[in-house]
Amino acid sequence: MIELVNVYKRFGTLQVLNGVSLTFKTGENTVILGKSGSGKSVLLKHVVRLLDPDDGSVLVDGKNIGDFKLHQLMEYRKTLGFLFQGAALYDSLSVFENVAFPIRRHTKTPDKEVEDQVMEALGWVSLTNAAQKMPSELSGGMRKRVGLARSLILKPKVMLYDEPTTGLDPITSNEISDLILNLQKQFGTTGLIVTHDMPCAFKVADRAILLSEGNILFDGGITELENSNEPLVKTFYETSVAKRPELSL
Repeated sequence: MIELVNVYKRFGTLQVLNGVSLTFKTGENTVILGKSGSGKSVLLKHVVRLLDPDDGSVLVDGKNIGDFKLHQLMEYRKTLGFLFQGAALYDSLSVFENVAFPIRRHTKTPDKEVEDQVMEALGWVSLTNAAQKMPSELSGGMRKRVGLARSLILKPKVMLYDEPTTGLDPITSNEISDLILNLQKQFGTTGLIVTHDMPCAFKVADRAILLSEGNILFDGGITELENSNEPLVKTFYETSVAKRPELSL
């Protein structure tokens, strides 16, 4: 279980997180919504401890990760998978070697087992035939799927997704959303998903959080967005339904 306890973060004069307190339950998919600059990605970076709070704490199973020594932090990060907005593939490595990278970096797994694990992971995202391709040969959706396979290769307890469908056409976005949902069910991972894509949010989320200027405006079931009286929450919901009428709940 991951807890943010009264977390504050400021960059210069900009207050990005303003006393945020949240608990992310094991096995639950949570979407984190909000306008650009509302603190969504900054929140994720605190969970990974790429950033430390100015005040407050981040707890994992009751332990403050701010107190972790380097070796403890590295062990903790092995339990996390992170799908970056641009997939963050190594352009000089093949698809196979990109997916194999976490295994080779963090374990001493024999080459044959590495091959088996990589091909299994590529099978999860239907890309076994692309193992020897280079990232430059892939479409945006394929790059995201490779990034997802790499994020899952060590079978993390928690998956973090930073705008997983940004820049993709609606059909490919829907395919990535399906993958997120199906893999979460398959592995029982806890998912934190930062997104502007409301169709993706409605498809994958058990719970939704909406941030505005570093504060939590909404925290509840994804289907409860419709009934919120908070103006910004209503705007998010009504805009999404206007674009995709089938999302009406």
